[in-house]
Amino acid sequence: MKVTQKTNYPWEGDAAITVTPASASAFTVFLRVPGWSRRAQVSVNGKPLSGAAPGAYFPIRRSWSPGDTIRLQTDMTPQALAANPHVTEDNGRVAVQRGPIVYCLEQLDQPEGVILSDAALDLNLKSAAAFRADFKSDLLGGVMVLHHPGAEYDGLLASNALYAPYRGAPRKSRSVPLTLIPYYAWANREPSFMEVWTPVLRA
Repeated sequence: MKVTQKTNYPWEGDAAITVTPASASAFTVFLRVPGWSRRAQVSVNGKPLSGAAPGAYFPIRRSWSPGDTIRLQTDMTPQALAANPHVTEDNGRVAVQRGPIVYCLEQLDQPEGVILSDAALDLNLKSAAAFRADFKSDLLGGVMVLHHPGAEYDGLLASNALYAPYRGAPRKSRSVPLTLIPYYAWANREPSFMEVWTPVLRA
């Protein structure tokens, strides 16, 4: 039996798997549905199948003929991930994942003057508007970057003092466009600061 897969994974969430047995026969194909996908749709020869669950194998039992094609469609909407609250260093911060890829902010991709340590993600936006995916074929061999209308907090202390009286006032911020790249791709252009766990803008 021959199995052929065509996909632009991990940048796109569709995969076409063509099953070609030596002759028509009945057997079960166990299709792994990625756990990161919040929704998944499976079809065979264009006919939708129900019951596919993220993070599990989906059994497809049928009589297979040469050229039968399974199509798996996964959800590639970027999502914010929170760490376990016992990881105190990540409290109030999130990481961004699109499909199987974790993203990061790298200093050299941000607007001039934006200090990465003061950057924040604005998760008050609707998910469709929070991140815009953009494939850059000329960047690092071709990667999908994410653009985000985030924010930059004002510096904590104008005097750069280590300590100051607590005033309780919320930090001021300004809107800035942020760019995220796949985490695996950072530090491949020049030395630069990087951040995976990024503060969330407080409304």
